[in-house]
Amino acid sequence: MGSRLKLHEELKSVLGSNNVYFNPPKLLKYPCIVYKFHSVDDKKADDRSYIRTNQYDITVIDTNLDSQIYLDIMDHFKMCSHNIDHITDNLRHDELTLYY
Repeated sequence: MGSRLKLHEELKSVLGSNNVYFNPPKLLKYPCIVYKFHSVDDKKADDRSYIRTNQYDITVIDTNLDSQIYLDIMDHFKMCSHNIDHITDNLRHDELTLYY
């Protein structure tokens, strides 16, 4: 299980800017990544936990409707999947699930 602060730094590195938010402000700077803790994936055997991995919900928001930042995230993290993308207020939103 990696720390949230280490994840934060890795997401900033992938994005190439400081626009990564765990507790987002009211006004976002684009492109940005907003993420939140979702749950703990707990693998058990013999009535014991043997692997615990934090699950995070990641949203990439960009003014570029053809943005491919989500692919950079998926290339960087081995346990990441793309769930859905949608356009809201002329902003592209890509939602991912990341186990870290």
